[in-house]
Amino acid sequence: MNMDLPENKFFEDFYIWFNQEKKEEYYSTPLYYYKASFNIDYDTHTLKIYWKENEGTDNGLKHPATLYFPFVEKFGTFLVRFLNANLSTYESAYKDFFFAYGFEILRDLEEDYKFTLSNNYGNDETYLKETQKNYNTLKHKIIYVQEEMKNAINYIFNIEEDEKLKDYTSAQRYAVYLIKQMGKLHTFNKNDNVIRDSFSNKYEQFQNTSEHTLLNELKNKSMFISMIDTHKSNDLSSICYVVLEELVKTNNNPIKKCQNCGMYFIPNSRLDEMQAAFLSIKLSCLDRMNEERRKIAKKYLDRIDNPLVILPVVEEFAQPVWHIFAVRCDKRNEFEKYLCDNGIGTNKHYPIPMHLQECYKDLGYQQGDFPIAEEISKTELSLPMFYGMSDEQVEYVITKINEFE
Repeated sequence: MNMDLPENKFFEDFYIWFNQEKKEEYYSTPLYYYKASFNIDYDTHTLKIYWKENEGTDNGLKHPATLYFPFVEKFGTFLVRFLNANLSTYESAYKDFFFAYGFEILRDLEEDYKFTLSNNYGNDETYLKETQKNYNTLKHKIIYVQEEMKNAINYIFNIEEDEKLKDYTSAQRYAVYLIKQMGKLHTFNKNDNVIRDSFSNKYEQFQNTSEHTLLNELKNKSMFISMIDTHKSNDLSSICYVVLEELVKTNNNPIKKCQNCGMYFIPNSRLDEMQAAFLSIKLSCLDRMNEERRKIAKKYLDRIDNPLVILPVVEEFAQPVWHIFAVRCDKRNEFEKYLCDNGIGTNKHYPIPMHLQECYKDLGYQQGDFPIAEEISKTELSLPMFYGMSDEQVEYVITKINEFE
């Protein structure tokens, strides 16, 4: 499958397209707030950006640069990133999601609220101020779309492992969800050139049919989903459904949800060439990285002195690499919040003990079967531990832990 660029110009709308064979998705997003001129080379798929000489040099791009486009990501990244985004504030939403895709994808989200971002903002601050205003106006709708997508994902990929859904494919559940669960087909704005209603005829035929009957009706039928090759849109909701339809075309691209952290993800055990190249270089540094973590751990062990915090015990024969530094505290929730309030990130490994996790439920273990493991899950907290952690950062963590009451 050739990855041909869309014929349309790139800088007015959001574009997304897919390669099923490579399990990749490609997107191009408007580069509105860079005051630059563009020169596109369709042979090399590069976009050269030239700073306008008559513009000031303190704003936007300061130097000529080359951006390779389209942006390439793992299949389904757009949707997973949106599902996991913290949308409660503009800052968190920008950090988790919009930094990659821009705000033009909100332009057609609400029919009663239209906006257009300028191509000539004076500086980044002006751009951020304008986009924040638009985000705050649409935040309730954006959060609604996220919840709608979570409901769709939970049903289509049977996240809760509902027995009545397990014998059906994700494509069949997708069709039923649109017709029965939503009570309507997803509709797109009239100026939205994204997707055709794949099941519009099914909707008319089956809208009054029970969910069970509909699932069985579709079970043995080919559920090929007809879509155009390249999708242009400025409607976040539409784009989410585009990615979702692509995912359900094949049963080997399920979305799952982590029991421990609640984050959505697409399982993939393969190591691609790029990651392998990074690792081949990184392995040569492994001994040095492990030794640095041991030094950090020794500082923690020697200098954390708080009766409320239980430190790990290392046997004489052992030489751990300290992938994590796990402590225990009976007041774990208070301890975690205290550290967070002081700018110290932590994690739990793991809030659900192994024998009670979903993947081991077939073993038949119940709560109370392994009381020590359950006690550790209730009290464990992992402190910052990473290669490159500065002495000042280590000292700060130690000081704040010792001050905890």
